[in-house]
Amino acid sequence: MKRSWSEAVVEPAGLLLSADVPASRKKAYQKNKKRCLLFSKLPSEIRDVIWQYVFGGLAIHISDDALDYNTCVAKVCQLHVDPELEAIHLRKGEQTPYHVRHLRCFEPPDQQSSNPCDQPQALVSILRVCRQIHDEAALIPFIANFFSFARFTSLSRFLDRLVPAQAHAIQRLAWLEHSNWSSHWSQTAGTALRRRVPSLSQVVVFVEFRQASIELFLRNGHTRGVRAADLSEFLQGLAGGFLAKADVAPLYHSSRLKNRDQFKGRVWHWAIDEERHMIRGAGDDTERELGC
Repeated sequence: MKRSWSEAVVEPAGLLLSADVPASRKKAYQKNKKRCLLFSKLPSEIRDVIWQYVFGGLAIHISDDALDYNTCVAKVCQLHVDPELEAIHLRKGEQTPYHVRHLRCFEPPDQQSSNPCDQPQALVSILRVCRQIHDEAALIPFIANFFSFARFTSLSRFLDRLVPAQAHAIQRLAWLEHSNWSSHWSQTAGTALRRRVPSLSQVVVFVEFRQASIELFLRNGHTRGVRAADLSEFLQGLAGGFLAKADVAPLYHSSRLKNRDQFKGRVWHWAIDEERHMIRGAGDDTERELGC
């Protein structure tokens, strides 16, 4: 039975590596590889550029299936702005709520369209052409794309469905949180996620206040569950304890809020105070960026 793109990527049986070719077919495998101009004429560096162009450069929304929580649904972001730039736009005054910004992303796909963004399965169909291409490029979709989640719990379910090689290849993540933060905001949770996604180099977190949380803040001076320190601890764990800066602040100052009427229907965004943070890996001098 032919599987959809989301099933092929999110619930794989495993990677088809050349080392797994049966001995009886090794000779034919090597012969076909020598005959193929893609592998015999183009150096691996050029092929890698091709794979990055074919499979990369996208923001991919992963969400739970509304009818089956054991299944994930993948959609290509229609915003044409990666989450890092999206966060920068928020700093410059953009106040449109997350789900409004990404409304087109979750519309039913046009089944008649030839645009790969409307038919996401076409983006990885080339991996099904032959074992040699799969062997060389199967992890590129995980390395070269930004994976975005409507909530943190969807990220956890997504990782549960990946084989280790796929999870280890992911480098960039983004997700949305509402103002009632859950218990996953802790240094221990950040460390656990780091172990599951060891190649992670960039994270973008969008946090939105709901009206009830704003009213609670105006009434009591604080809002239940929203602690900037929690996110700071989480990022410290995610960075392996080597995060240089983790200052968290609301995009709009909240110390002088008096009139609750002016906040009705408005969504607030929290973000890391610095747009980028440098992470130094333990035991080495390499530096990576964590954009928030």
